[in-house]
Amino acid sequence: MSLALSLPRRDGPTVLRSLRLADLPAFAAYRADPQVAEFQGWTPMDAVQARRFLAETAGATRLLPGQWVQLGIALAATDELVGDVGLHLAADATVVELGFTLARAHQRQGHGLRAVGLAAGAAFEHACVVQLRARTDARHPAAITLLGRAGFAPAGSIDTVFKGRPCTELAFVRPRPPLSAARPAAPGRSR
Repeated sequence: MSLALSLPRRDGPTVLRSLRLADLPAFAAYRADPQVAEFQGWTPMDAVQARRFLAETAGATRLLPGQWVQLGIALAATDELVGDVGLHLAADATVVELGFTLARAHQRQGHGLRAVGLAAGAAFEHACVVQLRARTDARHPAAITLLGRAGFAPAGSIDTVFKGRPCTELAFVRPRPPLSAARPAAPGRSR
């Protein structure tokens, strides 16, 4: 089973879309930044690794069980890539794990929050998906705040080693919204 993602999706100045080979300069720049990579599950990439990654993931629009798909976060006004969202569909297709990355120059502008909301909307379009999950390092307060603002609730922690350093990994969950909350009001009626 695979789940199609309806893309692109827009929320104000932020667009969630497929990655493209033309995104290489921006993608390579933020994926090479050690500060951006500090709390990410990936390590900084050089230009060759970034090109290879984009060649493998460009144009992806489907969630496949057991696999990650990367989507681009772009500016609506210019289509400039400013980050990406990763989605991983569980083997039983009921849970989607989510991760996100933003170039430093575009952090703290609401793009991450809007992109996570757009990704959640895309995942919850599929009735089989009942929960989103995310994880972050306890030393990453910006990600913790973003997840809370995006409707994720704390769901535990584990002491572990990440990139060679002891850390506490925090888990977050966001359940599927009730159908009444997801359904738009009929035209001409207010709630």
